[in-house]
Amino acid sequence: MRLSRLLNRSSLLFKQDPEIKGITDDSRKVEKGFLFFAIKGTKTDGNLFVKEAIEKGAVAVITDDFKTVKNFSSKVPVVFTRNVRKVKAEVASRFFNFPHLRLNLFGITGTNGKTTTAYALFRLLNALGEKTAIISTIETGLPENLKPSSLTTPDSIDFFKILKEFADSGVKNVVVEVSSHALELYRIHPARFKAGIFTNLSQDHLDFHGNLYDYFASKAKLYYLTDEVFAINNDDPFSKIFLLLAGSARKVTFGTSKDSDYRFYAKGNEVFVEGKNCSFKFKKSMIGIHNAYNFCGSIAVLKELGYDVSKVLEEIEKIKVKGRLEEVSKDVFVDYAHTPDALEKSLSALKELKKKILLVFGCGGERDREKRSKMGEVAEKLADLIVITNDNPRNENPSQIIQDILSGIRDTQRVVVIQDREEAIKFALKEKKEDYVVLISGKGHETYQIVGNKKIPFDDKKIVLKYVSQTSTNKSSSEAKTL
Repeated sequence: MRLSRLLNRSSLLFKQDPEIKGITDDSRKVEKGFLFFAIKGTKTDGNLFVKEAIEKGAVAVITDDFKTVKNFSSKVPVVFTRNVRKVKAEVASRFFNFPHLRLNLFGITGTNGKTTTAYALFRLLNALGEKTAIISTIETGLPENLKPSSLTTPDSIDFFKILKEFADSGVKNVVVEVSSHALELYRIHPARFKAGIFTNLSQDHLDFHGNLYDYFASKAKLYYLTDEVFAINNDDPFSKIFLLLAGSARKVTFGTSKDSDYRFYAKGNEVFVEGKNCSFKFKKSMIGIHNAYNFCGSIAVLKELGYDVSKVLEEIEKIKVKGRLEEVSKDVFVDYAHTPDALEKSLSALKELKKKILLVFGCGGERDREKRSKMGEVAEKLADLIVITNDNPRNENPSQIIQDILSGIRDTQRVVVIQDREEAIKFALKEKKEDYVVLISGKGHETYQIVGNKKIPFDDKKIVLKYVSQTSTNKSSSEAKTL
Protein backbone atom coordinates (compact mmCIF):
# COMPACT_ATOMS: atom_id res chain seq x y z
CA MET A 1 0.00 0.00 0.00
CA ARG A 2 1.38 3.43 -0.96
CA LEU A 3 2.26 5.94 1.77
CA SER A 4 -0.24 8.47 0.37
CA ARG A 5 -3.05 5.94 0.59
CA LEU A 6 -2.11 4.92 4.13
CA LEU A 7 -2.24 8.55 5.20
CA ASN A 8 -5.36 9.20 3.10
CA ARG A 9 -3.63 12.10 1.32
CA SER A 10 -3.02 13.00 -2.30
CA SER A 11 0.14 11.46 -3.73
CA LEU A 12 0.93 14.94 -5.14
CA LEU A 13 1.88 16.01 -1.62
CA PHE A 14 4.86 13.62 -1.63
CA LYS A 15 8.07 13.86 -3.64
CA GLN A 16 8.32 10.13 -3.10
CA ASP A 17 5.36 7.84 -2.54
CA PRO A 18 6.90 4.50 -1.48
CA GLU A 19 5.12 1.19 -1.19
CA ILE A 20 4.72 0.38 2.50
CA LYS A 21 5.24 -3.29 3.34
CA GLY A 22 5.03 -3.04 7.12
CA ILE A 23 4.57 -0.58 9.98
CA THR A 24 6.23 -0.32 13.39
CA ASP A 25 7.30 2.08 16.13
CA ASP A 26 10.11 -0.23 17.26
CA SER A 27 13.37 0.31 15.35
CA ARG A 28 14.43 -3.24 16.22
CA LYS A 29 11.51 -4.59 14.17
CA VAL A 30 12.11 -2.45 11.07
CA GLU A 31 12.52 -4.35 7.79
CA LYS A 32 12.99 -3.22 4.22
CA GLY A 33 9.98 -1.23 3.02
CA PHE A 34 8.65 -0.36 6.49
CA LEU A 35 7.04 2.85 7.71
CA PHE A 36 8.57 3.91 11.05
CA PHE A 37 6.70 5.92 13.69
CA ALA A 38 9.08 7.99 15.84
CA ILE A 39 7.23 8.32 19.15
CA LYS A 40 8.34 10.10 22.30
CA GLY A 41 7.62 7.65 25.12
CA THR A 42 7.97 7.87 28.88
CA LYS A 43 11.38 6.17 28.92
CA THR A 44 12.87 6.86 25.51
CA ASP A 45 12.34 8.87 22.33
CA GLY A 46 11.78 7.08 19.03
CA ASN A 47 13.34 10.04 17.23
CA LEU A 48 16.71 8.89 18.55
CA PHE A 49 16.40 5.74 16.45
CA VAL A 50 15.30 7.20 13.11
CA LYS A 51 18.81 6.88 11.63
CA GLU A 52 18.95 3.22 12.64
CA ALA A 53 15.45 2.60 11.23
CA ILE A 54 16.39 4.10 7.84
CA GLU A 55 19.60 2.11 7.72
CA LYS A 56 17.56 -1.08 8.31
CA GLY A 57 15.23 -0.28 5.43
CA ALA A 58 12.54 2.14 6.58
CA VAL A 59 11.24 4.01 3.52
CA ALA A 60 9.20 6.64 5.41
CA VAL A 61 8.98 8.18 8.88
CA ILE A 62 6.18 9.86 10.81
CA THR A 63 7.19 12.15 13.67
CA ASP A 64 6.15 15.09 15.83
CA ASP A 65 9.71 16.41 16.02
CA PHE A 66 10.80 19.15 13.57
CA LYS A 67 14.45 18.15 14.06
CA THR A 68 13.71 14.73 12.59
CA VAL A 69 12.02 16.36 9.60
CA LYS A 70 15.03 18.61 9.06
CA ASN A 71 17.66 15.88 9.54
CA PHE A 72 16.16 13.03 7.52
CA SER A 73 13.68 14.38 4.92
CA SER A 74 16.42 14.33 2.27
CA LYS A 75 16.73 10.56 2.67
CA VAL A 76 13.11 9.38 2.95
CA PRO A 77 9.69 11.05 3.19
CA VAL A 78 9.32 12.36 6.76
CA VAL A 79 5.77 13.36 7.68
CA PHE A 80 5.16 15.74 10.57
CA THR A 81 2.09 15.43 12.77
CA ARG A 82 1.18 16.78 16.19
CA ASN A 83 -0.27 13.45 17.38
CA VAL A 84 1.84 10.50 16.24
CA ARG A 85 -0.06 7.95 18.33
CA LYS A 86 -3.42 8.92 16.83
CA VAL A 87 -2.05 8.87 13.27
CA LYS A 88 -0.36 5.53 13.97
CA ALA A 89 -3.69 4.03 15.03
CA GLU A 90 -5.46 5.39 11.94
CA VAL A 91 -2.69 4.07 9.67
CA ALA A 92 -2.76 0.68 11.43
CA SER A 93 -6.51 0.32 10.94
CA ARG A 94 -6.14 1.18 7.25
CA PHE A 95 -3.04 -1.01 6.74
CA PHE A 96 -4.94 -4.02 8.09
CA ASN A 97 -8.03 -3.12 6.01
CA PHE A 98 -10.32 -1.85 8.79
CA PRO A 99 -10.90 -5.24 10.48
CA HIS A 100 -13.02 -3.69 13.25
CA LEU A 101 -15.75 -3.03 10.69
CA ARG A 102 -16.16 -6.78 10.22
CA LEU A 103 -16.51 -7.52 13.93
CA ASN A 104 -18.78 -6.79 16.87
CA LEU A 105 -16.57 -5.40 19.62
CA PHE A 106 -17.52 -5.64 23.30
CA GLY A 107 -15.43 -3.34 25.54
CA ILE A 108 -14.96 -3.52 29.30
CA THR A 109 -13.35 -0.73 31.29
CA GLY A 110 -12.96 0.09 34.99
CA THR A 111 -10.33 -0.22 37.68
CA ASN A 112 -11.11 -3.75 38.84
CA GLY A 113 -13.12 -6.66 37.49
CA LYS A 114 -12.34 -6.13 33.80
CA THR A 115 -10.76 -9.54 33.28
CA THR A 116 -13.46 -11.59 35.00
CA THR A 117 -16.21 -9.62 33.24
CA ALA A 118 -14.46 -10.14 29.91
CA TYR A 119 -14.19 -13.89 30.50
CA ALA A 120 -17.87 -14.06 31.43
CA LEU A 121 -18.91 -12.34 28.19
CA PHE A 122 -16.46 -14.46 26.21
CA ARG A 123 -17.73 -17.73 27.67
CA LEU A 124 -21.42 -16.80 27.45
CA LEU A 125 -21.26 -15.64 23.82
CA ASN A 126 -19.48 -18.82 22.77
CA ALA A 127 -22.02 -20.90 24.71
CA LEU A 128 -24.73 -19.06 22.76
CA GLY A 129 -23.17 -20.43 19.57
CA GLU A 130 -21.40 -17.30 18.39
CA LYS A 131 -17.74 -17.51 17.46
CA THR A 132 -16.17 -15.09 19.91
CA ALA A 133 -12.55 -14.17 20.67
CA ILE A 134 -11.05 -12.33 23.62
CA ILE A 135 -8.31 -9.74 24.15
CA SER A 136 -7.58 -9.61 27.87
CA THR A 137 -4.89 -8.96 30.44
CA ILE A 138 -4.24 -12.69 30.67
CA GLU A 139 -4.91 -14.22 27.27
CA THR A 140 -5.81 -13.40 23.69
CA GLY A 141 -7.49 -15.67 21.15
CA LEU A 142 -10.30 -18.16 20.67
CA PRO A 143 -11.32 -20.80 23.25
CA GLU A 144 -9.29 -23.48 21.49
CA ASN A 145 -6.24 -21.25 20.89
CA LEU A 146 -5.52 -18.84 23.73
CA LYS A 147 -2.09 -17.23 23.98
CA PRO A 148 -0.59 -15.18 26.84
CA SER A 149 -1.03 -11.40 26.58
CA SER A 150 1.66 -8.81 27.35
CA LEU A 151 -0.63 -5.79 27.91
CA THR A 152 -4.23 -5.35 29.04
CA THR A 153 -4.93 -3.69 25.69
CA PRO A 154 -2.36 -4.12 22.90
CA ASP A 155 -0.64 -1.26 21.11
CA SER A 156 -2.67 -0.02 18.10
CA ILE A 157 -0.55 -1.84 15.49
CA ASP A 158 -0.88 -5.15 17.35
CA PHE A 159 -4.54 -4.46 18.11
CA PHE A 160 -5.62 -4.08 14.48
CA LYS A 161 -3.34 -6.92 13.37
CA ILE A 162 -5.03 -9.23 15.90
CA LEU A 163 -8.48 -8.04 14.84
CA LYS A 164 -7.63 -8.80 11.20
CA GLU A 165 -6.58 -12.33 12.13
CA PHE A 166 -9.86 -12.79 14.01
CA ALA A 167 -11.99 -11.37 11.18
CA ASP A 168 -10.20 -13.48 8.55
CA SER A 169 -10.89 -16.64 10.58
CA GLY A 170 -14.65 -16.01 10.74
CA VAL A 171 -14.89 -14.59 14.25
CA LYS A 172 -18.11 -12.66 14.87
CA ASN A 173 -17.47 -11.00 18.25
CA VAL A 174 -14.38 -9.86 20.12
CA VAL A 175 -14.44 -9.08 23.84
CA VAL A 176 -11.79 -6.47 24.69
CA GLU A 177 -10.45 -5.30 28.03
CA VAL A 178 -9.96 -1.57 27.52
CA SER A 179 -7.49 0.12 29.86
CA SER A 180 -7.39 3.83 30.61
CA HIS A 181 -3.94 3.93 29.00
CA ALA A 182 -5.41 2.42 25.82
CA LEU A 183 -8.11 5.07 25.69
CA GLU A 184 -5.72 7.92 26.43
CA LEU A 185 -2.97 6.75 24.06
CA TYR A 186 -5.23 5.93 21.07
CA ARG A 187 -4.49 2.19 21.13
CA ILE A 188 -8.01 1.31 19.94
CA HIS A 189 -8.71 4.41 17.81
CA PRO A 190 -10.71 4.56 15.50
CA ALA A 191 -12.58 1.35 16.37
CA ARG A 192 -16.12 1.51 17.70
CA PHE A 193 -17.87 -0.92 20.02
CA LYS A 194 -21.24 -2.60 19.85
CA ALA A 195 -21.50 -2.69 23.65
CA GLY A 196 -19.52 -1.59 26.68
CA ILE A 197 -19.37 -2.16 30.43
CA PHE A 198 -18.12 0.07 33.25
CA THR A 199 -17.19 -2.10 36.26
CA ASN A 200 -16.06 0.44 38.89
CA LEU A 201 -13.48 3.15 39.54
CA SER A 202 -11.03 3.56 42.40
CA GLN A 203 -7.48 4.81 42.87
CA ASP A 204 -4.94 3.44 40.42
CA HIS A 205 -2.52 4.74 37.78
CA LEU A 206 -2.47 8.24 39.27
CA ASP A 207 1.21 8.39 38.36
CA PHE A 208 -0.05 8.52 34.75
CA HIS A 209 -3.36 10.36 35.05
CA GLY A 210 -2.54 12.84 37.82
CA ASN A 211 -5.83 12.67 39.71
CA LEU A 212 -8.92 10.50 40.05
CA TYR A 213 -11.09 12.73 37.88
CA ASP A 214 -8.72 12.70 34.92
CA TYR A 215 -8.53 8.93 35.39
CA PHE A 216 -12.33 8.77 35.19
CA ALA A 217 -12.36 11.01 32.11
CA SER A 218 -10.10 8.51 30.35
CA LYS A 219 -12.36 5.60 31.28
CA ALA A 220 -15.46 7.49 30.16
CA LYS A 221 -14.12 7.71 26.62
CA LEU A 222 -15.25 4.12 26.04
CA TYR A 223 -18.87 5.22 26.40
CA TYR A 224 -18.47 7.69 23.54
CA LEU A 225 -17.01 4.89 21.39
CA THR A 226 -20.01 2.61 22.01
CA ASP A 227 -22.95 2.45 19.61
CA GLU A 228 -25.70 0.28 21.12
CA VAL A 229 -25.62 -0.62 24.84
CA PHE A 230 -23.46 0.52 27.74
CA ALA A 231 -23.88 -1.19 31.14
CA ILE A 232 -22.92 0.75 34.27
CA ASN A 233 -22.28 -0.47 37.80
CA ASN A 234 -24.99 1.51 39.54
CA ASP A 235 -23.43 1.10 42.99
CA ASP A 236 -20.19 2.84 42.05
CA PRO A 237 -20.08 6.56 42.97
CA PHE A 238 -18.88 7.49 39.48
CA SER A 239 -21.99 5.91 37.93
CA LYS A 240 -23.86 9.15 38.66
CA ILE A 241 -21.49 11.02 36.35
CA PHE A 242 -21.70 8.29 33.71
CA LEU A 243 -25.48 8.59 33.69
CA LEU A 244 -25.20 12.29 32.87
CA LEU A 245 -23.07 11.73 29.78
CA ALA A 246 -24.73 12.14 26.39
CA GLY A 247 -23.78 9.62 23.73
CA SER A 248 -25.32 7.32 21.15
CA ALA A 249 -25.43 4.14 23.26
CA ARG A 250 -28.38 3.58 25.57
CA LYS A 251 -27.41 3.16 29.20
CA VAL A 252 -28.45 0.31 31.45
CA THR A 253 -27.52 -0.14 35.10
CA PHE A 254 -26.77 -3.16 37.26
CA GLY A 255 -26.14 -3.48 40.99
CA THR A 256 -27.75 -4.04 44.38
CA SER A 257 -29.43 -0.63 44.64
CA LYS A 258 -33.20 -0.49 44.14
CA ASP A 259 -33.13 1.77 41.09
CA SER A 260 -30.85 -0.56 39.09
CA ASP A 261 -32.25 -1.87 35.81
CA TYR A 262 -30.77 -5.26 36.70
CA ARG A 263 -30.89 -5.58 40.47
CA PHE A 264 -29.29 -8.56 42.18
CA TYR A 265 -28.60 -9.98 45.59
CA ALA A 266 -26.30 -12.81 46.52
CA LYS A 267 -26.82 -15.59 49.03
CA GLY A 268 -23.71 -17.69 49.32
CA ASN A 269 -22.72 -18.66 45.82
CA GLU A 270 -26.25 -18.13 44.47
CA VAL A 271 -27.13 -14.86 42.75
CA PHE A 272 -30.72 -13.75 42.17
CA VAL A 273 -31.39 -11.13 39.47
CA GLU A 274 -34.49 -9.05 38.77
CA GLY A 275 -34.32 -7.29 35.42
CA LYS A 276 -36.50 -5.73 32.76
CA ASN A 277 -39.41 -8.16 32.51
CA CYS A 278 -37.19 -11.03 33.60
CA SER A 279 -35.87 -12.78 36.68
CA PHE A 280 -33.40 -15.59 37.03
CA LYS A 281 -30.74 -17.02 39.30
CA PHE A 282 -27.35 -18.58 38.80
CA LYS A 283 -24.51 -20.01 40.83
CA LYS A 284 -21.26 -18.12 40.61
CA SER A 285 -18.08 -20.11 40.33
CA MET A 286 -15.87 -17.53 42.10
CA ILE A 287 -16.23 -16.34 45.69
CA GLY A 288 -16.90 -12.73 46.59
CA ILE A 289 -19.72 -10.27 45.99
CA HIS A 290 -17.50 -8.41 43.50
CA ASN A 291 -17.73 -11.38 41.14
CA ALA A 292 -21.53 -11.17 41.27
CA TYR A 293 -21.12 -7.64 39.86
CA ASN A 294 -18.79 -8.91 37.13
CA PHE A 295 -21.21 -11.63 36.04
CA CYS A 296 -24.30 -9.39 36.26
CA GLY A 297 -22.70 -6.70 34.10
CA SER A 298 -22.14 -9.29 31.39
CA ILE A 299 -25.68 -10.63 31.69
CA ALA A 300 -27.20 -7.13 31.53
CA VAL A 301 -25.43 -6.34 28.24
CA LEU A 302 -26.44 -9.63 26.62
CA LYS A 303 -30.06 -9.32 27.74
CA GLU A 304 -30.25 -5.77 26.36
CA LEU A 305 -28.91 -7.01 23.01
CA GLY A 306 -31.67 -9.60 22.83
CA TYR A 307 -29.79 -12.78 23.75
CA ASP A 308 -31.61 -15.51 25.68
CA VAL A 309 -29.09 -15.72 28.50
CA SER A 310 -31.24 -18.14 30.51
CA LYS A 311 -30.10 -20.92 28.14
CA VAL A 312 -26.46 -20.60 29.16
CA LEU A 313 -26.43 -19.44 32.78
CA GLU A 314 -24.93 -22.75 33.85
CA GLU A 315 -21.80 -21.64 31.98
CA ILE A 316 -21.13 -19.15 34.80
CA GLU A 317 -20.68 -22.05 37.21
CA LYS A 318 -17.66 -23.17 35.15
CA ILE A 319 -15.83 -19.85 34.87
CA LYS A 320 -12.43 -19.78 36.54
CA VAL A 321 -9.96 -16.99 35.80
CA LYS A 322 -6.22 -17.42 36.26
CA GLY A 323 -4.85 -15.45 39.17
CA ARG A 324 -8.22 -14.07 40.24
CA LEU A 325 -8.76 -15.44 43.77
CA GLU A 326 -7.50 -18.71 42.34
CA GLU A 327 -7.22 -21.47 44.93
CA VAL A 328 -3.95 -23.17 43.98
CA SER A 329 -3.78 -25.36 47.07
CA LYS A 330 -6.22 -25.97 49.92
CA ASP A 331 -6.96 -22.58 51.49
CA VAL A 332 -4.13 -20.90 49.57
CA PHE A 333 -5.21 -18.27 47.05
CA VAL A 334 -3.31 -16.29 44.41
CA ASP A 335 -4.82 -12.99 43.32
CA TYR A 336 -4.04 -10.03 41.04
CA ALA A 337 -5.38 -7.37 43.43
CA HIS A 338 -2.94 -4.45 43.35
CA THR A 339 -5.16 -1.51 44.32
CA PRO A 340 -6.70 -0.65 47.72
CA ASP A 341 -10.22 -1.36 46.46
CA ALA A 342 -9.32 -4.67 44.82
CA LEU A 343 -7.42 -5.84 47.89
CA GLU A 344 -10.35 -4.95 50.12
CA LYS A 345 -12.75 -6.88 47.91
CA SER A 346 -10.53 -9.96 47.81
CA LEU A 347 -9.97 -9.99 51.57
CA SER A 348 -13.69 -9.43 52.19
CA ALA A 349 -14.49 -12.34 49.89
CA LEU A 350 -12.18 -14.62 51.87
CA LYS A 351 -13.98 -13.60 55.07
CA GLU A 352 -16.84 -15.74 53.75
CA LEU A 353 -14.71 -18.79 54.55
CA LYS A 354 -14.87 -17.94 58.29
CA LYS A 355 -11.14 -18.35 58.79
CA LYS A 356 -8.25 -16.09 59.74
CA ILE A 357 -6.35 -14.52 56.84
CA LEU A 358 -2.59 -14.52 56.31
CA LEU A 359 -1.83 -11.96 53.62
CA VAL A 360 1.30 -11.69 51.46
CA PHE A 361 1.53 -8.56 49.31
CA GLY A 362 3.64 -5.65 48.11
CA CYS A 363 3.35 -2.69 45.76
CA GLY A 364 4.91 -2.08 42.35
CA GLY A 365 7.81 0.32 41.97
CA GLU A 366 7.62 3.43 39.78
CA ARG A 367 3.85 3.42 40.05
CA ASP A 368 1.21 5.36 42.00
CA ARG A 369 2.86 5.92 45.42
CA GLU A 370 -0.29 7.31 47.03
CA LYS A 371 -2.05 3.95 47.03
CA ARG A 372 0.66 2.19 49.05
CA SER A 373 -0.30 3.48 52.50
CA LYS A 374 -3.97 2.90 51.66
CA MET A 375 -3.23 -0.73 50.83
CA GLY A 376 -1.48 -0.95 54.19
CA GLU A 377 -4.64 0.37 55.87
CA VAL A 378 -6.80 -2.21 54.09
CA ALA A 379 -4.41 -5.02 55.03
CA GLU A 380 -4.43 -4.04 58.71
CA LYS A 381 -8.23 -3.80 58.76
CA LEU A 382 -8.97 -7.18 57.19
CA ALA A 383 -5.95 -9.49 57.54
CA ASP A 384 -4.86 -11.24 60.73
CA LEU A 385 -1.19 -11.64 59.80
CA ILE A 386 0.56 -9.55 57.14
CA VAL A 387 3.73 -10.36 55.22
CA ILE A 388 4.99 -7.40 53.18
CA THR A 389 7.27 -8.26 50.28
CA ASN A 390 8.44 -7.19 46.83
CA ASP A 391 6.10 -6.82 43.86
CA ASN A 392 7.84 -5.62 40.68
CA PRO A 393 10.13 -3.06 42.38
CA ARG A 394 11.52 -1.99 38.98
CA ASN A 395 14.16 0.73 39.51
CA GLU A 396 12.79 1.90 42.85
CA ASN A 397 14.33 1.04 46.22
CA PRO A 398 12.27 -1.90 47.62
CA SER A 399 12.85 -0.70 51.18
CA GLN A 400 11.24 2.65 50.36
CA ILE A 401 8.21 0.95 48.81
CA ILE A 402 7.79 -1.14 51.97
CA GLN A 403 8.12 1.95 54.18
CA ASP A 404 5.36 3.62 52.15
CA ILE A 405 3.10 0.61 52.80
CA LEU A 406 4.00 0.54 56.51
CA SER A 407 3.06 4.22 56.85
CA GLY A 408 -0.57 3.15 56.56
CA ILE A 409 -0.33 0.48 59.29
CA ARG A 410 -0.63 1.50 62.95
CA ASP A 411 -0.25 -1.91 64.61
CA THR A 412 2.94 -3.42 63.21
CA GLN A 413 2.91 -6.31 65.71
CA ARG A 414 1.04 -8.39 63.11
CA VAL A 415 3.44 -7.45 60.29
CA VAL A 416 6.46 -9.35 59.00
CA VAL A 417 8.71 -7.84 56.30
CA ILE A 418 10.46 -10.27 53.96
CA GLN A 419 11.65 -8.58 50.78
CA ASP A 420 12.44 -11.79 48.89
CA ARG A 421 9.04 -12.79 47.50
CA GLU A 422 9.78 -16.51 47.38
CA GLU A 423 10.95 -16.47 51.00
CA ALA A 424 7.83 -14.51 51.94
CA ILE A 425 5.56 -17.13 50.37
CA LYS A 426 7.58 -19.93 51.96
CA PHE A 427 7.23 -18.25 55.37
CA ALA A 428 3.46 -17.80 54.95
CA LEU A 429 2.92 -21.44 54.03
CA LYS A 430 5.03 -22.55 57.00
CA GLU A 431 3.07 -20.31 59.40
CA LYS A 432 -0.32 -21.35 58.01
CA LYS A 433 -2.53 -23.20 60.51
CA GLU A 434 -5.73 -25.17 59.92
CA ASP A 435 -7.87 -22.16 60.78
CA TYR A 436 -6.07 -19.88 58.30
CA VAL A 437 -6.36 -19.07 54.62
CA VAL A 438 -3.38 -17.56 52.78
CA LEU A 439 -3.83 -14.82 50.18
CA ILE A 440 -0.83 -14.02 47.97
CA SER A 441 -1.80 -10.82 46.24
CA GLY A 442 -0.54 -8.45 43.58
CA LYS A 443 0.72 -10.58 40.71
CA GLY A 444 -1.98 -13.16 40.04
CA HIS A 445 -1.43 -14.68 36.61
CA GLU A 446 1.92 -12.93 36.01
CA THR A 447 4.92 -15.19 35.58
CA TYR A 448 7.70 -12.69 36.21
CA GLN A 449 9.16 -10.14 38.60
CA ILE A 450 10.39 -6.81 37.21
CA VAL A 451 13.63 -5.94 38.97
CA GLY A 452 15.46 -2.99 37.49
CA ASN A 453 14.74 -3.18 33.76
CA LYS A 454 14.73 -6.99 33.67
CA LYS A 455 11.85 -9.43 33.74
CA ILE A 456 12.90 -12.34 35.93
CA PRO A 457 10.83 -15.56 35.73
CA PHE A 458 8.65 -15.80 38.83
CA ASP A 459 5.25 -17.42 39.27
CA ASP A 460 3.42 -17.18 42.62
CA LYS A 461 1.41 -20.28 41.77
CA LYS A 462 4.49 -22.39 41.03
CA ILE A 463 6.20 -21.19 44.20
CA VAL A 464 3.14 -22.19 46.26
CA LEU A 465 2.97 -25.65 44.69
CA LYS A 466 6.72 -26.11 45.18
CA TYR A 467 6.60 -25.54 48.94
CA VAL A 468 3.25 -27.25 49.48
CA SER A 469 4.75 -30.29 47.76
CA GLN A 470 7.86 -30.13 49.97
CA THR A 471 5.71 -29.78 53.09
CA SER A 472 3.63 -32.81 52.10
CA THR A 473 6.77 -34.85 51.38
CA ASN A 474 8.35 -33.91 54.71
CA LYS A 475 5.12 -34.70 56.53
CA SER A 476 4.89 -38.13 54.88
CA SER A 477 8.53 -38.89 55.73
CA SER A 478 7.94 -37.87 59.35
CA GLU A 479 4.85 -40.08 59.60
CA ALA A 480 6.75 -43.02 58.10
CA LYS A 481 9.51 -42.68 60.70
CA THR A 482 6.89 -42.61 63.45
CA LEU A 483 5.40 -45.84 62.21
